[in-house]
Amino acid sequence: MFRNENGGFKQVISLGLQNFKDATGAWQKIDNTLVADSAGGWRNAAGPLAFDLPAVAGPIRVDSPLGSLTMRIRGGEGSPLAVSSNSASYGSILPGIDAMYSVISGGLDENLILRDRPNAPLAITYDLTTDGLILSLAQDGTVTATGANGTFAFKLPAPWMMEAPGGRRATTSSPTGPTSRGFRIRRGATRWS
Repeated sequence: MFRNENGGFKQVISLGLQNFKDATGAWQKIDNTLVADSAGGWRNAAGPLAFDLPAVAGPIRVDSPLGSLTMRIRGGEGSPLAVSSNSASYGSILPGIDAMYSVISGGLDENLILRDRPNAPLAITYDLTTDGLILSLAQDGTVTATGANGTFAFKLPAPWMMEAPGGRRATTSSPTGPTSRGFRIRRGATRWS
């Protein structure tokens, strides 16, 4: 609800976040456009979370006011990043698998596209490291990131897969949890019948 200059009120209803408070407490408009950063990668222009995508497949960084998370698909290095507006993709991040990312209001949407149907169960492992955040893993595979004081920062939703647009959908997760080097999640290990 906003007060207009004439003293009236205006209400804006949207499906997602439109604005966020910056580090100074001032309201800013969210801009999901990916812009080049000083390290040669790409970053969303403005939002409650900052997403850094490297120019060549490797660790993706998520920054929040409470700390940061770096996530890496194990074995997924070397593919160049292709960027268009708020979307980016790494072709062949793993053999036969493309990774597509879209910055959305308040989040980063990830889709792994399998170009061919696997002949055996498939598992993809993510290595997660944090700075200033504590990760907790729910039984369904959702990972919640909180600050050291327990304040919610963001979550990584439980994974799911779909055979094709409009096809069967199945949840898929094999949580493995903390390791000596950070945190590990194994997504997949599901076989289509």
